[in-house]
Amino acid sequence: MRRVSRTVPPACGFIDAPIATDLAQLEADIAFLGVPWGIPYRMGQTSSAETPGYLRQVFSRFRRSLVGGYNFDFGGELLAGRTVRVVDCGDVRSDPPDIPATVGRLILSLIHAMVEARQFD
Repeated sequence: MRRVSRTVPPACGFIDAPIATDLAQLEADIAFLGVPWGIPYRMGQTSSAETPGYLRQVFSRFRRSLVGGYNFDFGGELLAGRTVRVVDCGDVRSDPPDIPATVGRLILSLIHAMVEARQFD
């Protein structure tokens, strides 16, 4: 039986990071997880479903500032020459009619899966 991913892979990774939707095999120092719905909104009430994709598109231009670029907020290079593994885990596969369940149970289970992969404290 084929295992269904609990996240939907994006067209491009946040800040052009590699896409890693297999949370059981996650190897990263920083992982982004898109959440396309939010409480207290209901379907049709907001365009929050497009927010993760929009943020990925807008922030892709900041990729160069992570390595070797000057960051004015930090007063120097953001990663300061450190090797940091950054990945994009995609968007939460959700049930739009049941947003509270998506935001509550599903997102928490995804975060637990990420922690169980022994990559985060």
